[in-house]
Amino acid sequence: MVPRCLLLPARWLGAAALLLLSPVSPVAGTPVAIENAVLRVAWQPEGDTFTLVHKPTGRLFASSLTVAGSAGGMARIVALPAGPLGAGQAIEVRQSDSSGGRVTLYPDQPFVFVQALLSNPTAETRRFNTVPVVRAGLDLGRPADSLKALGTAGLTAVDGHSGSYVFLAIADPGSRAGVVSAWLTHDRGCGVLFSSVTNGVPILRAPIDYGRLLVSAGQSTES
Repeated sequence: MVPRCLLLPARWLGAAALLLLSPVSPVAGTPVAIENAVLRVAWQPEGDTFTLVHKPTGRLFASSLTVAGSAGGMARIVALPAGPLGAGQAIEVRQSDSSGGRVTLYPDQPFVFVQALLSNPTAETRRFNTVPVVRAGLDLGRPADSLKALGTAGLTAVDGHSGSYVFLAIADPGSRAGVVSAWLTHDRGCGVLFSSVTNGVPILRAPIDYGRLLVSAGQSTES
């Protein structure tokens, strides 16, 4: 199954070579990181956030990326079997009921792939309506009011975009450096994206609207 959400540094593209590691035991309270030739992703347990670094420039372009259900979870590195995008390496942060989040890198993709892991530990069918999969604070090296957002609502200020279906780009018009986010599939839900500014920091949010996603008792699924 192809992951349903990705984040991409718009100008910072290049070939990637990923060293797959064997699965390791969950680690509590310890930073965990994966990387390829282009990107480094690290889990920071003290803030329950992921950080994203563009390795060729050393820029920390997302300093506080959160994934639905990850707060307080146990992090581990897992090797994912080959699929449509090849074999991947991921950081999974799971709760005791198996819910949580997953952030994945693939060897020849300059993208960060993000999924929420949904679980139903109850004895009855659970309905999921909207899942706030991703929230990320961005650092593009420019003041937020000098950046632009581009999506299906047009070209606007970062805090003036009403929301976008499928994709959203936030970038510096002068250098064209920025981040592009997009939903990959729409087989079960409708992925949307929003931008805003909080305390001078550009914020990217990527919720998915299911309306009525039913998960049977004791079962789990991926966003």
